[in-house]
Amino acid sequence: MQFSGSQLRGMHQKIANVDARNQVVQFKLVQAERQLQVERAAQMNLSRELERVQTETMRLKEDIAFYQNIFNERKGLREIRLHTFKVNKALGNSDYDYHILIMQAGNHDKVTDGNLTLTLYGIPVGEVQPQPVAIQGSANLKQDLSFKYYQQVDGKFSLPVDVKPAYLLLEFVEKGTGRTNISEKVEIPAQ
Repeated sequence: MQFSGSQLRGMHQKIANVDARNQVVQFKLVQAERQLQVERAAQMNLSRELERVQTETMRLKEDIAFYQNIFNERKGLREIRLHTFKVNKALGNSDYDYHILIMQAGNHDKVTDGNLTLTLYGIPVGEVQPQPVAIQGSANLKQDLSFKYYQQVDGKFSLPVDVKPAYLLLEFVEKGTGRTNISEKVEIPAQ
């Protein structure tokens, strides 16, 4: 099959037109992909910022609740409360941090004296039920507290390698009451 000169010129013109349209479409595609990348990056930044703001908002709400409880004075009523009790995984393989905040709500007419006891429970290899585990060579950690308004207690402990984490039990007994004012346990995060 043979083509005349005008037919060849027409085909070359059509090919040139298709190539030109193809370049325009490719240019628009590249622009759209770049715009999509910019929008995704902006969305990721917004998501991170929103998460940060939500975390900060929750922390501020906790702080507000904490101070409201401290200054919520009811006539003649004084109460010891546990505001915060957290256990977090630390950097070491079996290391953990704990954070405790005990507060005095109501009347603040006297200092609170008492004993804080932390007992670690874990599941030894081959066992099913949690059992008390020695903390730093002792059956439990004991600390005398004396405070007005609030007391923060922070510390660290290590779980023996042959023990799975279970929970940390906190007990606070105010001197002179003979009874446990606060008894709370918190799950220990898995390693």
